Amino acid sequence: MQSFRTTFFLTIFLTVKVFGQSVSNQQYTTISEKSVTDYYSGMDDKSSVQKYKIKNLKGELNNYSGRLFDLQKRFDQIFYGLSTSGNHRKPFDLSESQKENLSKRKYWYDSNFTRFQDRSDLAKETTIASFPEQEIPVFQEKVEVESTMPTPPVENKVEPVPVVEVSNGFGKYLILHPGVSFPFNVHNESPEPGEARREYVPGVSLNLATGIEGETFNLGLGVQFKRNSLDTASYYNDPSLGAESISGKSHTFAFYLDMGFKAEINQHLKAYFGTGLGYYNTRYNGHLKDYDDGLYGTGAIGLEWLLSEAIKFRFGYRYAHEEEVPSHICEAGLNFAY
Repeated sequence: MQSFRTTFFLTIFLTVKVFGQSVSNQQYTTISEKSVTDYYSGMDDKSSVQKYKIKNLKGELNNYSGRLFDLQKRFDQIFYGLSTSGNHRKPFDLSESQKENLSKRKYWYDSNFTRFQDRSDLAKETTIASFPEQEIPVFQEKVEVESTMPTPPVENKVEPVPVVEVSNGFGKYLILHPGVSFPFNVHNESPEPGEARREYVPGVSLNLATGIEGETFNLGLGVQFKRNSLDTASYYNDPSLGAESISGKSHTFAFYLDMGFKAEINQHLKAYFGTGLGYYNTRYNGHLKDYDDGLYGTGAIGLEWLLSEAIKFRFGYRYAHEEEVPSHICEAGLNFAY
């Protein structure tokens, strides 16, 4: 009887022990599988943590975006001599996030980020010729290796830093502008006997200019050539025979001081404004040959499209002032930089 009691109590003890151990293992497994946010009691705490982590992630993305834009700006300045326009916008606007009711508590798993500086402040500190030296952390690990071979000495090789030649922003230009000349002046609308009525039709025009240019201006010398023919309405009032139809052509050569100004619209498009003063000579014939010369004036306005670093396409309007054939000129051409 005593042995039966002993066996019965021993069985009950072993059953309770095994069942309790399985329950504790199951609780431990369940606890270990919980996430960090499951330990917060309320939904507000969990939401605050998630919002704070999203805010940090947006800030880091803004930081990376700004650094990539600054790298592109440095690349354009060093290798192409371009000034990148300040059209950079961060992908996320954190101003609205500041108004949210976020938790002020700092957690050990949150990473700190440094907000990217504004481009205007960074441009003042950035120079093309020099780059700040950055300290690169060196991680050393002690490794014990059993070897009988001697370790060769390690030589520190210092690579030479390439020297970047910085342009002073000035260059030379050659502008070639063919176009169409539209005369607008009529001489002797109602001619007296012995005089001629002269009216010209549209003709060809060619403008050449060369000199030095910077980012926003240019200065040089220009040459203008125009050729126009007399309209069929032109005639000579002969005192004895009356109106007599005449025909002929005019040739104008002008030399002037070319001055211009440019305004950037975007990275590839600029607006240009030009003016010039000089001397002109016009030779024409109708019922007789004659010439005219004097002070030449011109003004131009148009758009300049960057095709490459050395070639720019230009399209615009020019006014050419002279006595015989003053004209409005529509011109299109190329600007070669060298």
